[in-house]
Amino acid sequence: MRQDVPPYAMVQGDPAKIIGINSIGLSRRGWSKEKLCQLREAYRCFRNKLEPVQSNELFDELQAFKAKSYRGIIKLKKKGQA
Repeated sequence: MRQDVPPYAMVQGDPAKIIGINSIGLSRRGWSKEKLCQLREAYRCFRNKLEPVQSNELFDELQAFKAKSYRGIIKLKKKGQA
């Protein structure tokens, strides 16, 4: 079964797993370091099923993407996994 890839993610492997965010591509598109930090925090909360401490529109975007996905999203690789 093929699943959806969330926005801003990089994937690897078969089966595919999210290995991080596309920070190089996003910085080339003009994203600030602050916004990239917000995205990292959003993915950390998303992966660990936590609510962000501060309001985070990128976290909200990830949650909306997940809610719209009828196939589900691919798994996020946990730190330390091979």
